Amino acid sequence: MSIDRAEINIEWDANRHVLLAPFQVVSGANRITLLSHLEAPNGQTPHWRLGFGGGTILLAGKEGEEPVIFNRVAVGIVFDTDVRRVVLQRADISNGDISIAGSGAYDYSFDDPRLSLGFAGTPMSLSALKRVWPATVAPEVREWILAHAGNGAVRRIDVGVNAPMKSLARHGPPLPEDGLSVVFSSTGVNLRPVESLPEIRDADVRVQANGRAAKIEISRAAMETPQGRKIALSDLVFDVPNMSLKPAPGHAKFRMEGTAAAISELLAMDRLNEFSGAPVDPESAKGDVVAQVTLGMPLKRDLKKGETNYAVNVDLTNFVADKMVMNQKVEAAALKIAANNQGYQVKGDVRIAGVPANIDYRKPRDGDADLRLQGVLDQAAQERLGLDKSNAITGSIPIKVAGKIGSGERDLKLAFEADLTSAVINNPLPGWAKAAGKPGKATLNVVRKAGVFRLEDIAIEGG
Repeated sequence: MSIDRAEINIEWDANRHVLLAPFQVVSGANRITLLSHLEAPNGQTPHWRLGFGGGTILLAGKEGEEPVIFNRVAVGIVFDTDVRRVVLQRADISNGDISIAGSGAYDYSFDDPRLSLGFAGTPMSLSALKRVWPATVAPEVREWILAHAGNGAVRRIDVGVNAPMKSLARHGPPLPEDGLSVVFSSTGVNLRPVESLPEIRDADVRVQANGRAAKIEISRAAMETPQGRKIALSDLVFDVPNMSLKPAPGHAKFRMEGTAAAISELLAMDRLNEFSGAPVDPESAKGDVVAQVTLGMPLKRDLKKGETNYAVNVDLTNFVADKMVMNQKVEAAALKIAANNQGYQVKGDVRIAGVPANIDYRKPRDGDADLRLQGVLDQAAQERLGLDKSNAITGSIPIKVAGKIGSGERDLKLAFEADLTSAVINNPLPGWAKAAGKPGKATLNVVRKAGVFRLEDIAIEGG
């Protein structure tokens, strides 16, 4: 914090051995106006004593926010030169609504001086906490909250420090694990852990941190996509296992529930779509989704593409999506989608253009998609697809499809195999007839390149 202006008046009271110094410090819209008094050793006390009180502390907020004003300040410090300690006996700062209390000591009797402090606060707004949290106390946790947390109500805040001073320096050695303790709980918080993803709203948040690690737990929250689709979040854990690393690695896992359109829109956003592409068009998707998500990323302000690792496992029910596979409508009572940085996979029992089938569709990060499909074309499906309007082939026909589908499905190469054993064939070609139960098989390759379809390697057995 830079100081714009400071004023101090000094008065020595020889009878009491007290130096009185009212002062004011101004930094931007922030203002501290207090009375300090320094008491020299005398017959009643063997040590120097410093106190602050009798004034106000004004901490300005962002535009539109009311300032936080503390008008009850009582701070007492003792300088014990015999044991080489500076003791903060009390620090009580309040305004009737918000109260912060603490104590501590600075011990310089060792070659490596040590600081021990403890502070606790009564319930307050998250906006107020951001302004009263000292920049030198748990700076990594403080900076993360400043950068990523919005509105909310703080229910509890306890901070403890017990570490060598050199460990508390910005570029000093790592803090020992027991050198810091932060416990923070709040409700109704808005968070944006990843800049390019939607804000997490109305979160119940609990933060625990020590000298090495930090953990943020959210029992429940909500998210809204840019198109206004709502997603419910639960069981969110954001873990920073080693804050001494720069940048520190972060890991998150959580559960999502919402509509297929909402989850598809989320997966289509830049941070999650940068490698694999979105498996479903949000505008055409219907159904309900439960998803388990894990994320890994370095904690820094400007994340680059490729620095976020993710894995999403999705269970869809009552699912419908137009033009999902080979430009055909896909329906499923239950379907699974797994997506990560390497691509995504769609697997389950579906109906494609009304035909029951089992699908395994895999789209890698780079290259063409792999399709494996098994189903049965009954008579109704054949008629619906217009495969045999003359009814020269009747009966159920098991089929298998395997092959590659290019990006945007512009190019593809698929191998079709049809088991004709159960079919009745009645001269679709001159002289080709077969009774039901007699073995038969048809194979062919379907190739599309530059918008042109070709049928290759056609082979028919049985008759």
